Amino acid sequence: MSHFPPYWNQVTALAGRIASGEEAVTLGHLAGASKAFLLAHLIQLLRRPLVVITPGWSEAEALVHDLSFFLASYEPPWRSVLFPPGGNPPYEPTSPPSEITAQRFFALRSMLQPGPQMVVTTPEAIIPYLIPRALLQQTSVDLTPGMTLERQQFIERLLRCGYRQADLVEEWSEFSVRGGIIDLFPAHLRRPVRLEFVGDDVDSIREFDPASQRSLKAIRHVSIVPLRELVADLPAWNTVERRALAPNVDLRRLRELFDCLERFIFPPGVERLLPLLCESLESFFDYIPPDAVLVLDEPTVIEAKLDELTAAVEKGYREALLRKDIVPPPPMRFLAGGVVAECLRALQRVVLQSLGAGNLESQLTETLTGRVLGSFQGRWDAFVEVIGERLKDDYTLLLTVATAAQARHVQDLLRERELAAEILSTPPPLFPSGHAALLTPPPVPSPLPSRLLICVGSLSTGFVLPSARLVFVDERELWGTRRPRDLQRRPSPRARLFNYRDLKPGDYIVHLEYGIGLYRGTTILKIGAEESEFLTLEYADQDKVYVPIDALHLVQKYLGAGDQTPALSKLGSGAWLRTKRRVKAAIREVAQELLRLYAAREISPGFAYSPGDHWHQQFEAAFEFEETEGQVRAIEEVNADMEKARPMDRLVCGDVGYGKTEVALRAAFKAVMDGKQVALLVPTTILALQHWQTFTTRFGSYPVTVEMLSRFRSPAEQKHVLQGLSGGSVDIVIGTHRLLQKDVRFKALGLAIIDEEHRFGVAHKERLKQLHKQVDVLTLTATPIPRTLHLSMVGIRDMSVIETSPPNRLSIRTYVLKFGEGVIQEAIARELARGGQVFFVHNRVESIGAMYRYLRRIAPQARIAIAHGQLPERDLERVMVRFLHREIDVLLCTTIIESGLDIPSVNTIIVNRADRFGLAQLYQLRGRVGRDQIQAYAYLLIPGEKILAGLPWERLKAILEFADLGSGLQLAMRDLEIRGAGNILGVQQSGHIAAVGFELYCKLMDEAIRELKGEIVGDEKELQVVLKIGGFIPKDYIPHTPQRLDAYQRLYAVETEEMLAEVRDDLTDRYGAPPEAVEKLFRLVELRALARQLGMLKIERQHQTVAFVFDPSTPVPPEKIVALLHEHPRRLRFIPEHTLELTLPLDAWPAVCDAVKKFLQRLL
Repeated sequence: MSHFPPYWNQVTALAGRIASGEEAVTLGHLAGASKAFLLAHLIQLLRRPLVVITPGWSEAEALVHDLSFFLASYEPPWRSVLFPPGGNPPYEPTSPPSEITAQRFFALRSMLQPGPQMVVTTPEAIIPYLIPRALLQQTSVDLTPGMTLERQQFIERLLRCGYRQADLVEEWSEFSVRGGIIDLFPAHLRRPVRLEFVGDDVDSIREFDPASQRSLKAIRHVSIVPLRELVADLPAWNTVERRALAPNVDLRRLRELFDCLERFIFPPGVERLLPLLCESLESFFDYIPPDAVLVLDEPTVIEAKLDELTAAVEKGYREALLRKDIVPPPPMRFLAGGVVAECLRALQRVVLQSLGAGNLESQLTETLTGRVLGSFQGRWDAFVEVIGERLKDDYTLLLTVATAAQARHVQDLLRERELAAEILSTPPPLFPSGHAALLTPPPVPSPLPSRLLICVGSLSTGFVLPSARLVFVDERELWGTRRPRDLQRRPSPRARLFNYRDLKPGDYIVHLEYGIGLYRGTTILKIGAEESEFLTLEYADQDKVYVPIDALHLVQKYLGAGDQTPALSKLGSGAWLRTKRRVKAAIREVAQELLRLYAAREISPGFAYSPGDHWHQQFEAAFEFEETEGQVRAIEEVNADMEKARPMDRLVCGDVGYGKTEVALRAAFKAVMDGKQVALLVPTTILALQHWQTFTTRFGSYPVTVEMLSRFRSPAEQKHVLQGLSGGSVDIVIGTHRLLQKDVRFKALGLAIIDEEHRFGVAHKERLKQLHKQVDVLTLTATPIPRTLHLSMVGIRDMSVIETSPPNRLSIRTYVLKFGEGVIQEAIARELARGGQVFFVHNRVESIGAMYRYLRRIAPQARIAIAHGQLPERDLERVMVRFLHREIDVLLCTTIIESGLDIPSVNTIIVNRADRFGLAQLYQLRGRVGRDQIQAYAYLLIPGEKILAGLPWERLKAILEFADLGSGLQLAMRDLEIRGAGNILGVQQSGHIAAVGFELYCKLMDEAIRELKGEIVGDEKELQVVLKIGGFIPKDYIPHTPQRLDAYQRLYAVETEEMLAEVRDDLTDRYGAPPEAVEKLFRLVELRALARQLGMLKIERQHQTVAFVFDPSTPVPPEKIVALLHEHPRRLRFIPEHTLELTLPLDAWPAVCDAVKKFLQRLL
């Protein structure tokens, strides 16, 4: 930058040496993000591709992340892509995830495109042989609007390249076809795309949101690459047989695999046969552009890594032969380390070394020194002092923060110290606009707007570049916390508990008027001249009821019978009506007791906390992530409760890893700042340890004392903590049920935070009830027990739901597999290969030693330790601390890790005998992984000889069904469906739920409470609109019945013209232009919405008249009706029983709808 002439001149000279053809240039003393800073300058000056090889995957990710920051201000922007490793250890009998294969092919295709770009990879990624360049180009396609593409051939190509056809595209690698629309989710993209065809012409391409299915924006180009390596036409069998001539190959088994491939069946790990099935393969070096410059990041480490990989390939090959796998020898599948080294030496290269100057002049090496900045760990005063010193020395300082809100927070904090900082939404330009490569003399970039800058973005590390008089600080160094990188993520699903998309033929349902029946699908019936769609319900004695779609809201899915089949209601017997009356009477008694408790709490005196001040702002600014919408809402609701002069009793429900702990931290800060003590109650000692570490770190910059009370503490330490609580020197205490014992006394307890209340026993809950009456209570839960959910739904308990997935969070890949050595070996090896850790849950203490010996035998490379609740306290604490410090690879444990643990480096969990666990347990266990924007895996193992049935299998199916983020509420409902109410509501209430279903039970509870509060609760009166024009959604417009029901559900919930326009646009976007039957339905829905506003009960067309039947409580003023009668005496007349009859001599349906709409609008 012109501001720093020594650096700028030296880098320009360095680029000139490369451009002149110097074979190798070595740079020393660059570390952290300063490497990306230099490379960003080089690509701008050279205008040539750079291929960067880093020692490992974490370094590659960090470099691309930093490059994306520094390249953002370039015009034109340069591409930077990752070429990742294949995802599996050599010769493992598993296939790589499709998203990894897609990312590899996308990077390879990018390398074949002309122009400057940055490709970053690792030794592990470049050693396998690849499909030829010509084959990759042949099986990939670039889509642009206006191009001609034969649709059926394109669909066949997608299937051949590994895409799966689905009814609804929500996951990577899926596609769906609806008329002229193809939805597609390429596995290398952030969002799916929607292709709209007119004939065989691509009319438009749009990104869409997989959660809402709505289009977001039009795009001009999308690349489709294969999702698997085996995309070539299969050779003749005798060719494969000839290539496979080796003593280890079982030709019979190979022929079986070949036959599978001919039928487009791809067994796991079949990619290993690529050399036998593809005529010629190429290497990564064949893909490198001829004008590229190679950049070796730490070549000494890379060389050692190549030696390790060569050994790993040989070892994997030997193990595959022992397993009698069919695999080609290493020279056919992998480049040897020596060959790779020769290929590297053949390219022009830049060498980056942390130590040693290499062959650059000592002056240049010294002036380019970039050293990593140390962490301030939240010490704000120390940071401000460093800023002042650097500004005095004529440095420019740029601080990167995650969000614009965070930038304003930091700017305010700096302003309080009389430091003026300017906020930038993007990094400052490093070069003048339009700068050509290697101009002489070097141009002078524009001066920076300020010497103290805050920029929205992030770096892997900050750095100091003395020759540039420049300091970069990432807020990670400032606050001492992690922040996610901007990786791909799947969106969280819709939050509705029950969606008609969930309804399947054969499901039990509850019709509010007819009772419990079976849903048998939908059918089109013709009533007179009008066709409409109906739900078919079956009742006792195989009686059928056809429910019109506009009465869809009267039908609910039956939840609550557990594994017992409910009895079908008998039509016409009156039994259903009697059942509802009996249940409602019982519910009224329960409602009276609940309301009494709620009212007592409302009038209890409490402490009103003061609003937040600048200390709160500073504490909030230290949060390392961007708050999600749900988090912000929950924090605001908790603050509002705490500032009221009544005790708070709020439940915060958020899926695993959705940020409930931050809500608790801010509530605790608020309490402590007003001189109150905080007790955080957790179900396990391990969770207490982790929370203690989290709270200690966040409160480290404040005069706040955080202590822990659990069996990890000696009697003397516990005594010291108890004295601090009673004396007031301890501000926050974190503990297990030990906190509930009678010797625990507080001087000024103001807030009790309860993590996973349902994990505590009956006696503990009685003690908790006493707490509820005296102090503010904040309860955190990821999977509400049905009673908690029930109370929350009917408004007895204040509830905040965090529904928003954290940015960049990926869903956890969940598998139910038979217990086997290969599965466990693969899972552990895969995780350790990417530098992660593993939970292995074995919930039998008596046999955990035998499992330890088994794991040591099959995974000798892993460091394994045991953790369970019966270990001595000090031993357990020592194991957990070692695991947290990554001194242990695999933690063999019981369910002691079930609740709340957050260890970002653990991204694989293996659960043995998963059939023995409850649904909530499985959900919580799976939530222990997948916290750090890395693809996580959960392996639920069942005995090989056991055929699951009944409840265990239902639970495992449920955990697979809700594999996406944000599934906690749905899982609670499914748990209720599987287990029934059990003893959670007591035997009597359980019976009532079984009698009418959970949703109707909650509805009746809601009505009972409203009646007891004095509200008028009447039967809902149904509005009927019968204009005899038809109006439904044809199956050829939305073929998939659940999607069609979902569309009906949304249409019949429309209340305004704006809502109707939104649904119309959505359906047009997703399914194309609506046919006439749907246009009629839109008009009927529009008239329903108007009639509902007017308090009408029915609109019915008969011959040449339309009758409008009003509810007696209609809001329409009588004088308005009288005025209309006087205005149209011949066309309009009043009929007794609140009816107006309008003469309408029209036949065409648009004219009928227009006339009825005009009449209704006159009444508004």
